[in-house]
Amino acid sequence: MKKLGPIAALAVSLMVVLPVIAVLVYDREARMEEAQQAIANSWAPEQQISGPYLVIPHSENLSAPSELSRGGKGDRRHYEVVVPSRLEVETKMEPQRRRRGIFTSVVYTARIEMQGTFTVSLAENYGIGGDPLNWQGAHLVVGLSDVRGLVRDPELLWQGQALTPVSGVNGAAFLGSGVQAQIPRGSVVMLQVPYRIRLDLRGTGSIFFDPTARSTQVSVASPWPNPSFVGASLPASYEISDTGFQAKWEASHWSGGIPMVWTSKSLEEKEVQRSLKQSRFGVHLLDSNGPYRSILRSLKYGVLFIGFTFLAFFLFEIGAQLRIHLVQYVAVGSALCTFYLLLLSLSEQIGFKGGYLLAAMSTVALVSLYSRSILCSSAKTWALTGLLGFLYSSMFFLLQLEDYALLAGSMAVFAAL
Repeated sequence: MKKLGPIAALAVSLMVVLPVIAVLVYDREARMEEAQQAIANSWAPEQQISGPYLVIPHSENLSAPSELSRGGKGDRRHYEVVVPSRLEVETKMEPQRRRRGIFTSVVYTARIEMQGTFTVSLAENYGIGGDPLNWQGAHLVVGLSDVRGLVRDPELLWQGQALTPVSGVNGAAFLGSGVQAQIPRGSVVMLQVPYRIRLDLRGTGSIFFDPTARSTQVSVASPWPNPSFVGASLPASYEISDTGFQAKWEASHWSGGIPMVWTSKSLEEKEVQRSLKQSRFGVHLLDSNGPYRSILRSLKYGVLFIGFTFLAFFLFEIGAQLRIHLVQYVAVGSALCTFYLLLLSLSEQIGFKGGYLLAAMSTVALVSLYSRSILCSSAKTWALTGLLGFLYSSMFFLLQLEDYALLAGSMAVFAAL
């Protein structure tokens, strides 16, 4: 029994190796993120679609002497921003994997069709505050987080008439970047003005939408089987299968936190950006080939692996009157720690499941063959092999459970004890 203390100390010292391997996993994960960022820079980053917005210039008359003395010329230009009364968005995403070195990233090409109506109740000549509107300078704006992702020229229809899109968000600086199109003179003659927009857009990983209209409906379909719905609201309905997913969101302007009409004077840019960010929703295409989170979770069970294996050797030692040297314990413990290095290197090449299978089989075979000369018994060797096989199989099962892993792991440890 005097040997139990040194064995326990040896087990604790070997467990120090596990955090070192965890640091290596984090380092590899950081390299993967760098590679994915490089792919996104070459392809296009995640996309955020906002709008459309109707932007109308108007001038504020400066009549106070103090205002004119500060350099005013008698008027100051502002922009009136009108959001749609109805917005319907239909998105079809075609994902694919792009590789840089041994790392991959999920990118997509999305066809986005937007349609709806603007309620132009201000089609007389004056907007908020009674200042004259400049309908000749009115334009339609769609916000995009990165216009480099546009595969071809956007198609913008205003009241059935095709518009000529150009880059920019004049009068809607809160969007950062996007496309805009001048509205033809005299085209605002209806109370309900229909519009239609088509975008072919590249992106990486995620796509987001802003619910800016009085009534917003967004549907997204893709053959990708592993979506993660993210943002301020979840889909009202969705279907997920091995062949892909379909999801549909429904939102009102109350969730957006911005009014239906405002001016650049009355609502600051940062305030609008904050409101849009808080109401944004979308979908992220999860990459099931990313092994690092699973490897980090498996490291948490390393203490049990070393402890149970050393306990089995100790029981064999005192039960069969064997003499096992501490160096032999070190060799077995080193093999158990090397399993995680094998798992990391193999998973990067063939995926986590295949890497886990090969690493576990190699480790069990190595420890079993080495133990044959230590235990001097085929029966004891097969018993140890069965124990290791059970431990690795149990850990793989626990890693697949995710939400129930803690419960199942606690029950397994209790049963083993």
